[in-house]
Amino acid sequence: MEVNDIKLSKTKKGFQMKWMERISKQIGVLCLYPQKNFEILYINELLLLELKYDSQEAFQRRTDCSVLGIVHPDELKAFRDFLYLETEYPENPKFQCRLRCSDYSFVWYEMSRIHCLDQEKNPMLLCTLVNISQYMETRQTALEMEKEMQEAVDK
Repeated sequence: MEVNDIKLSKTKKGFQMKWMERISKQIGVLCLYPQKNFEILYINELLLLELKYDSQEAFQRRTDCSVLGIVHPDELKAFRDFLYLETEYPENPKFQCRLRCSDYSFVWYEMSRIHCLDQEKNPMLLCTLVNISQYMETRQTALEMEKEMQEAVDK
């Protein structure tokens, strides 16, 4: 490898790190081990903040290190099924679910995931989560208004 190649490699790595840092401030990121009951290997600061946890340690204590501990019970089976799907790009399925906050309220997320390997070549899932709570609230309000309007017309 020549000196110019090394400089280019460092430049690319620096760019990638800045890109990852910027992205992780806009979307939630989770890394999970599917073979270990979806044990959480990593959770980014944004997701901790949105779920109202002070630290990763507090989150791990409350969830027993598994993401299954914070999924809304009504969506738990579908959530597991989604994580086990083998489908990847270009389909890249998405899943909407509620995750429990530290105060026991729930936040809506749209989640996507890819299967990958960790540094020791163990299978893991890299998940991205976008907070869609405001969208879901607006959607629910619109559905309720539509229902009320239909009931008024039917009278």
